[in-house]
Amino acid sequence: MYSLHDGLGFVRLFSNVIFVVCLGLSEVLFGLGFERLSQLMPDVIAATEKTSLPAHIKEGYLMLYLYLPSTFGPEFTPFIGDILPSILKVCAHPLVALCGLPL
Repeated sequence: MYSLHDGLGFVRLFSNVIFVVCLGLSEVLFGLGFERLSQLMPDVIAATEKTSLPAHIKEGYLMLYLYLPSTFGPEFTPFIGDILPSILKVCAHPLVALCGLPL
């Protein structure tokens, strides 16, 4: 078990937890349907573009971009144009961890 004092190990553990949570959330959204996803995507996109959010919170939103396309398949296509600007903004972010996420 990692402790808060084991900095790098805790970060790895936290990142793995975020991956699993985002995967689970994308599956739940799939179960709720495309209409519900359409209602939530503007909030997700807005959150990824907020400069006031801490990096670890923004990371969680960005990880949804990894799982939603594979979960929804072709149904996710209408959102591609909407998420590209937020992905490009993240790539320009000075935090290396955030920059590598969308790639």
